[in-house]
Amino acid sequence: MTGRDSDNLSFCLLARYYGVPRVLARMLNPQYEIPYRLVGATRVHSEADILVNSFLVSLEFPEISAFMSIGKGDLAVFEVAIPVGSPVAGQTVAEIVKRDDFPRRCVFIGVESEEGEVQTPQGGTAIHGGNAVILAAHRPDLPQLLQCLTAPDGAELSPAEQEALQALRGVGFLSGAAREDLVGLASGARFETRRRGETLYSAGQAGDRLYILREGAVALERRGDSVVMRPPAWLGEAGAVTGGPRRFTARVTEDADLLTLDGSVLRGILLKNPFLALELNKALSDRTAR
Repeated sequence: MTGRDSDNLSFCLLARYYGVPRVLARMLNPQYEIPYRLVGATRVHSEADILVNSFLVSLEFPEISAFMSIGKGDLAVFEVAIPVGSPVAGQTVAEIVKRDDFPRRCVFIGVESEEGEVQTPQGGTAIHGGNAVILAAHRPDLPQLLQCLTAPDGAELSPAEQEALQALRGVGFLSGAAREDLVGLASGARFETRRRGETLYSAGQAGDRLYILREGAVALERRGDSVVMRPPAWLGEAGAVTGGPRRFTARVTEDADLLTLDGSVLRGILLKNPFLALELNKALSDRTAR
């Protein structure tokens, strides 16, 4: 399992010499598959095939964060984050599997607990918005399954969600987002009020949220320079998307009303819509230029 085929082939040959009954090999170059078989590898995993398959799954199903094929058929195990606005949020496993739109061949394997641990699901285990679940399913069932688990609830929006939806429409790089995507964002958004002098985040801190300024003013400070942001404005988008360190310190200079959005939800929307990713990149370039 080293990073060189020559070393891996040598270890396979050594294992064969000592009579090891099962030898698992990591193959980097697909041209070496026959040599691996000749030196006794009973199972060969092609790193290229794994990476390509993962890439294709990410493009086709951006809701899936981890994917692994099982056996020689189309069965796969994968992880999905349940959005806050999902129609199954708050339901138990038993209730979800009885839904008409839940594929009958799909199985729950694990559920993220409130403490962040993975637990074995029971019929009475509740699935909450924001938690991750691990499932096994046949690949043809994935579109229906993801629609069941992650599609925004068709119920009428609450007044707070409608207000959040209106605020999101004012964000430049989200102007081309479909309404269903914005509804999903609005369901997980949170309103906050911050007082003058408070710090939203500091330079160097890991970013995890996007802030939309609705009222008041916030100063972005860096190396002695300061730029005051006023509505309509948004800040923290780079850190929210990448999870990397903040480049600025954001300090409230006038009492501010904000809408905050979790970075993981935003990343999911950008993966589904490359156009929005391009618009965000343009917004970041414009801000850097200023």
